[in-house]
Amino acid sequence: MRPLLALAAIAVIIAISFVQDVTAGCISARIGGYDNNYGCDKRSLGYNYRSTYNDRKGQDTGTIASMPFKKKYANTVLRLTYSSNIRVIGAGATVRYSFQIDGHECLRPTPVDIGMHKAQAVNDHVPAVLLGICEATAAGPIGPGGHAITVNIGHVQRHGKGDAYSNWESTSFLEVQEMCPPY
Repeated sequence: MRPLLALAAIAVIIAISFVQDVTAGCISARIGGYDNNYGCDKRSLGYNYRSTYNDRKGQDTGTIASMPFKKKYANTVLRLTYSSNIRVIGAGATVRYSFQIDGHECLRPTPVDIGMHKAQAVNDHVPAVLLGICEATAAGPIGPGGHAITVNIGHVQRHGKGDAYSNWESTSFLEVQEMCPPY
């Protein structure tokens, strides 16, 4: 009987240790004096914004996909995903795809980008996924509220310019997901 009472007492202590932060809408569990999830309840999130594109993009620079979204909490990060097919034609040509939030590239924890380089002038369209975490841009941390995400394409200075193409005969996918750190 005593082990059962001890387990019940531990369960009550753990239940009391849960602190709900009503202003942030997140729950943190304080066990052993440490927040086990940075004050964010993973069950409370999942705010996804998705958009699909069927239009071909033959441009070499600029925005190729965009979407508005709303970030709900201050203590979360964004998981960004863009899926399409890409190509660049031109010997020594390179293109770079990157995310921007409100016109600024993601900088923290790192820039979210991919590049494609071609040594020969071959017209190969290859599947690509641009995926990463964005906590902050050059404008600072991404706070709650309305924002716009864009996928941008551009040339890399030290390489030749080529003829880029995105979304050939396929559907592209753009998603923003609000997540709790650590990621």
